[in-house]
Amino acid sequence: MTSAAFIAFALGAGCRSSERQAVDASAEVAVSPTQKQLWQDAADKGAPGLERVPVPQEPVQSRARTPAQSRPVPAQPVRIPGDVRSQIRIVTFPRDPSYTGGVATVVATDNDLIELNLGPAGTLRVLARANNKPIPVMKGDMVNVAYRTRQDPELPDDVIAIRTMRTRGGAGIAHVVHSSDKLVVDLVVPLFDVKLTQNDQPGLPVLITAPGFDSLKPRAMGTTTSVDGDVRVFIVGTTPFTVNALVWSNP
Repeated sequence: MTSAAFIAFALGAGCRSSERQAVDASAEVAVSPTQKQLWQDAADKGAPGLERVPVPQEPVQSRARTPAQSRPVPAQPVRIPGDVRSQIRIVTFPRDPSYTGGVATVVATDNDLIELNLGPAGTLRVLARANNKPIPVMKGDMVNVAYRTRQDPELPDDVIAIRTMRTRGGAGIAHVVHSSDKLVVDLVVPLFDVKLTQNDQPGLPVLITAPGFDSLKPRAMGTTTSVDGDVRVFIVGTTPFTVNALVWSNP
């Protein structure tokens, strides 16, 4: 062997020795058998540069993931939107599906929220606003109440009405929605002595009947009519064959 060949052989052997040392050192701290085998295969094939790979002092440790702690979103209080002038809606239903008219005691109030004790029928909680103001009741007051919930999900037949007893024709509000298999006739709005009848005309306008109100002009959807002093009737909707209306008094 010539001197040049011997030197080349010695350099090659030295490089492979350095590569093997680097691989052996890395293999000791490989994080998986697959990684260790890949390092060894590369060294056997004489892949250049392995001797320059830094040898890690400690393997990378797999860290167990901590599941994200999700915080439940607190239930938001139910409120009537600020831009709505008149509305009534049930927040908590009593045990009985209907209460055709009777007296209830105000248990608590909080702005638009009114909680009523119906006796054996249970507790009724409503949000009520009329003429952009809460209904003027206080804890301990007695009020007239009527409600009905639909028995058929496909057939609207809902009523909720509340009216104070402090004075004759007191403040209050009612919401009625009723469907039929024909034009709605003589739909009674409890506590307000108001009746609504659909007319067989384009747009199905609604005729309003009330004491002291003798107009024979049917009212279109979206219109508000003043009847019987401070009582207002708002035709929310009139479609085949459903009437949806709000009636209130809150001077």
